[in-house]
Amino acid sequence: MTNYLETFRRARNAAVPIIIIQCPDPSSVVSKIASMSTAPSLRWNINSGILGVNKEGEAQASVINDGAPPAITSANPQEALMLALEKMGEGSILFMDNAHLLLETKEQGNLLTAITSIANCRDPFKASRRTLVLLCPSCRVPVELINDVIVLDVALPDEGELAAITKNIFTASELPEPSEEVLKQAVSATRGLSAFVAENSVAMAMRKSGLDIPILRQRKISAINSVSGLTIIESDASFDNIGGLDQVKKYARMKISGKRKPQMFVLVDEIADQFAGLGDSNGLNRDALYQFLSHMQDHSWSGVLFNGFAGTGKTELGKAMGNESGGMFLTLDMGSMKGGIVGDSEKLIRNAMQTLYAMGGSDVFFIGTANSIEGLPPQLRRRFDGGTFFFDLLTEQQQAPIWGLYQKKFNVSGEKPECVGWTGAEIKNVCKLADEFGVSLIEAAQFISPVVKAMGDNVEKLRESAAGKYLSASEPGYFQTKRSVNTAAVRKMIKEPKPNQN
Repeated sequence: MTNYLETFRRARNAAVPIIIIQCPDPSSVVSKIASMSTAPSLRWNINSGILGVNKEGEAQASVINDGAPPAITSANPQEALMLALEKMGEGSILFMDNAHLLLETKEQGNLLTAITSIANCRDPFKASRRTLVLLCPSCRVPVELINDVIVLDVALPDEGELAAITKNIFTASELPEPSEEVLKQAVSATRGLSAFVAENSVAMAMRKSGLDIPILRQRKISAINSVSGLTIIESDASFDNIGGLDQVKKYARMKISGKRKPQMFVLVDEIADQFAGLGDSNGLNRDALYQFLSHMQDHSWSGVLFNGFAGTGKTELGKAMGNESGGMFLTLDMGSMKGGIVGDSEKLIRNAMQTLYAMGGSDVFFIGTANSIEGLPPQLRRRFDGGTFFFDLLTEQQQAPIWGLYQKKFNVSGEKPECVGWTGAEIKNVCKLADEFGVSLIEAAQFISPVVKAMGDNVEKLRESAAGKYLSASEPGYFQTKRSVNTAAVRKMIKEPKPNQN
């Protein structure tokens, strides 16, 4: 039996009066609970009022509404609870839809009314073995009710349930049972979806010839992209198309082929900027950060930090890990989850984290990139226990394969410009411009503003702050300035030229 159903049964036997059920598909929950019990079951929503779920519940609803239209008699949540308290029979169950909108309303008067109405049900319902079931996708329980309710979480369908859904659709379509390979692909393409959405998605992807897996995957992508803060990225990035960075590429290859190969990679680009403004009511609040950290800990999620200069391949390497692993690759954008009202960010982040868990289970791996991680909270750094790699400016030796890669890609050649400390992105841009403009590499370089130039003295400050602290992305061991691009050459590069005296 599904875990939450067994827990619900035990709660009913113990006469627990108020239960919050967090679920992606409330109708499925109501149907399953009503089918396993002979108790009168009723259901409320703000449009319809109180209606019966089963025959016994219909009789109870008639008594509660006293023959009047339910939408008039019991549509108001406070009045519905008062009527249920007064007229609902012993042992009955009342389901209330979208309870989070009642318990998380920002209008203090309505919140007080909702909390009081629910709390008033506790003792009378327990004495009469009645149960109030509050249904919601997720909910932050008000402190006033914490000791009055129990909270159950309904997991999204597992692989076995998704396989059964797929087989049922094949049977309904009068097609032969799917092969093991097709079934495996269908389960992979529907993992993370509710049973209702998975069933509809499979049904809509059915063709006379069988299941159209690409269409099914596309429907999943659309469903995930609708979650605030999450976007699936389809990339053709590969390690072979990233020049240099030998040490971090070695780590990445081992990670995607190891015993605990992640099924999902989540890129948190510019992570330091995304988590800026903690405690600011216009940004992420501390509760929102707590949601991120607690989910990483509770689900044993891991991660790695890529720290260093802009344009050195941090984001591209993350994309390559996701693409070459064969798993799913997403970006997490905290900015799109910054709510204007306190608590909104927490709710949106909680929803995004629950979606990640539903799709990837414990096999989720985060890749955080930043130009500097000095401002990251220590507790956040600790969650990224896969290590921190520093992406430095490139030495002439490290630049060589990158020049070769992009000269070949853009079909350009000739003398190279002065490029001490240039990043891979800058080498790519010069080759691209030389091809586009039909000019030499040296001429194309006139339209490039290298990071080493733009950052000025901050170049050395960043490198010195990383020395001996973070792993080198290019060589084994910790990053050391003496083993990287020549410091004197860098200083010469960033030094402003003297004004013309003529």
